[in-house]
Formats: sequence, structure tokens, C-alpha cells
Amino acid sequence: VRVQALLSDQRRQLAEVTNMAGLDKWRDNLVAANRQRGGAFGCVLGTMVSELADRDETSRIQLAGYFAEWRGLAATALRRMQCRGELRGDADPDELATGLIAALQGGYLLAQASRNVNQMASAIEMALARVRFFTDHD
Repeated sequence: VRVQALLSDQRRQLAEVTNMAGLDKWRDNLVAANRQRGGAFGCVLGTMVSELADRDETSRIQLAGYFAEWRGLAATALRRMQCRGELRGDADPDELATGLIAALQGGYLLAQASRNVNQMASAIEMALARVRFFTDHD
């Protein structure tokens, strides 16, 4: 139920992304939500993976599917940016989406361990910097 709520929220947020400002807003929303919780909680999906992936193959496969969906939502947003000319044609939306989700998950872990949500923001910003590289049209 919590994973479905997370993915539903991410579907809604990422569907609104059409440019870098939209990605920045997505990041800001994620960081703000974690800040409200004091950075004390990791991602529900990441937590489930760490608890179940090594114990239950069926759960691991299902959780991998959820991550694939989230990554796909991010890739779709990046493709939308590409179609609008906001992202260069030589950008690989799937690769960039993988980096975004990996940075987000690592950021959740850092924030959870340190109770410092700024570390989460920094991790996501590093991935967004890579996306920004592909918005440079010069």
C-alpha cells in the first residue's frame, strides 16, 4: 500500500516535468517531504529492498519491478524534455533516469543515517548536474 502511494505520487509529480525547472521542483518536493520527517526515514521502497531482497526471491522481483517503474517514470519525463528541445538528442534518458533514482536512493540513506536532509539534496543535485550537462545547447 505504501509503495503504491509512493509510485502514485511520483507518477503525478514526474508527469508535470517538462524542463529543468520541473526537475528542480521534483527534487525540492522530495527533499521537503523528507525534511518534514526530520530526514529520519528512508524511502519505503529502498527499506523494503534491504529487508526482503536477500530473503525472498518473489519479493525481490516485485520490488525490482517497482524500481523499474519509478526509473521509467523519470525516463519518460526526460524523454518529454528531449522532445520539447529542453534536453539534447545525444542524452540517454534511460541512463540519466538510472542516475537520478540511484542518487535519490543514496540520498535517502545518507539523510536517514545522518538525520541531515541536505545530504539527500546534494546527492540528487549531483545527478541533476549530469542532466543539466545535456541542456547546454552551445
